[in-house]
Amino acid sequence: MVDTLSAWIAIGMLTVVVFASRYLGYAIGNHVPARGRLRRLLNVLPGCAIAAVVAPQIAHAGPFQIAVLAVAGIALWLTGQVAVGLLLGLGLLVGGAHLGF
Repeated sequence: MVDTLSAWIAIGMLTVVVFASRYLGYAIGNHVPARGRLRRLLNVLPGCAIAAVVAPQIAHAGPFQIAVLAVAGIALWLTGQVAVGLLLGLGLLVGGAHLGF
């Protein structure tokens, strides 16, 4: 399990990167061509930030955490709602922590 400080640092970094990329989108969006490499890069930047924070945690996850990730991913895929996948995954992880998983 991840210690609390590392989790808060990861959440903070993720928040800063996502909001910074969104702000830059507004600030320079009119100056970026509608097509091209830079436009594609700006479109995928938030997803890349999330992957960079989450990937190391997945590499150190146990079987229970991997199963929860799969369940949350399937819920996200079926519903198309990020909040559903997030709340389901967090609920399962918190419940599993209380049960000793």
